[in-house]
Amino acid sequence: MNHAVPLLFSFTKRITFIRLLFIVTGFIPVSCIALHVMEIVSLHQTAVFVTVPAFLLLVFVGLKHNRIGKLALKGWLAGIIAVALYDIARVPFILAGWDDFVPHLGNWILNEEGNHGLLAYTWRYMGNGGGMGIAFMLLMKKGLSKKEYLYKGLWYGLFIFSNLIFTLIVSPNGQKMMFKITALNFTGSLFGHIIYGLIVGWFANYYFQHKKNT
Repeated sequence: MNHAVPLLFSFTKRITFIRLLFIVTGFIPVSCIALHVMEIVSLHQTAVFVTVPAFLLLVFVGLKHNRIGKLALKGWLAGIIAVALYDIARVPFILAGWDDFVPHLGNWILNEEGNHGLLAYTWRYMGNGGGMGIAFMLLMKKGLSKKEYLYKGLWYGLFIFSNLIFTLIVSPNGQKMMFKITALNFTGSLFGHIIYGLIVGWFANYYFQHKKNT
C-alpha cells in the first residue's frame, strides 16, 4: 500500500497540453453521467453540447498530432475491449439480482422514455470505456515492466470504481437511478472495475513493449 501514492502520482509526470487534452476529454462521457445523476446538468444537454464536440476535437487534434493520435486510438480500442470483458464478468451478478442500469443511459441521452438500449451501450463502450482507455494510455509511459503496467491499471480501475461509489453516495437519487449499494452490487462493480483496469494495463504493456522492440 505504501507504493500506491507514488504510483498514482507517477501517472501525471511530463504531461503536455495535448496529452492533457486527451486525458481530460477521455473522462468527459463518464463525468457527464455523474453530473446527470447528481442532478447538476442533464446528460441530454452534455451529450450534444459537450461530449460530441469534444470527441470531434480529439479526432482533429489526433490527425494533426499523429503519434499521440495513434496512441489515443489504441487506448480507445483497449478501453472498448476492457469494458466488454467487464460486462461479461458482471453477467453472473446481474443474474443474481444486480439490476442492469445501463439501458437507462439511452433514455437520459434522448430525454425520453423508450427502448434505447443500443444507444446506451454505444455510449458505454465508445464513450465511457473507450474514453477512459484513451486517458489511461495517454497517462502511461514506456520503459515500465509488465507488473508495473498491470499494477497501474489495477489502481486506475479502483480509482474509477471509487468515483462511482462516491457519486452514488452523494447524489440525492443516485442509487435509485443507477443501483443500490448492496453486497452483491458492490462486489460485482468492484470486480468489473478491477477487470477493466487490468485489461487496459495489459494493453499498455503490450503496446509499449512492442514499440520498444520495433
